[in-house]
Amino acid sequence: MNEEEIVKHRAAQLRKPQGDAGIAIAEWMNINNRKMNLDAIDFLGLKENDRVLEIGMGNGYFVPTVLQQAPGIFYTGYDYSALMVEESIRLNQTQVASGQAHFMAGSVEELPWKEPTFSNIFTVNTMYFWENPLLVLTSIKKILLPDATFTIANRSKRVMEKLPVTQYNFRLFEAAEVTELVKQAGFTLVEYKEVKEPDLVVENRVYELESQFFKVQ
Repeated sequence: MNEEEIVKHRAAQLRKPQGDAGIAIAEWMNINNRKMNLDAIDFLGLKENDRVLEIGMGNGYFVPTVLQQAPGIFYTGYDYSALMVEESIRLNQTQVASGQAHFMAGSVEELPWKEPTFSNIFTVNTMYFWENPLLVLTSIKKILLPDATFTIANRSKRVMEKLPVTQYNFRLFEAAEVTELVKQAGFTLVEYKEVKEPDLVVENRVYELESQFFKVQ
């Protein structure tokens, strides 16, 4: 493959990991998005007996960290990639067997829940791939329990547009655009923060990264 084909392939795998390359990209994300994921989990402010939904959990590497935040947490992971669901089950066999964790495959545009179910929902680095962000946000609001929160962890357009992969089927957002979308979906922004991340090195090129966290209710 030439350089353009390699970048296109990487972009497709980031959107929906498949095959051996999908397993490799998930492991790569665990390393390079580690701080972002840990910061997102800390930002949630999870409480005892929370029912948590993560949209786009990848291979489930950070699930044990979620469950360690408070006693009695029940975690559901929902991912577009069936392979990532399989990997999450494999990596979290103990948590699945105990009933603490459950994993499902499906499209974020077609969430299977139809009534308030979760006390905390979050997603890390998935909003770029949503075909209809307003529809997704509206659907998420419908499955939140009273006083529940939803957290979006993204990187801004300013940061992401420098990465070659994002020219292929990524939709990028500045903070003001995310804030307006959640408002249109009926949410109220209750907390926002930006966090500097370690630089990302891809093929000897260095990219500065910064996470954005939006907590809405």
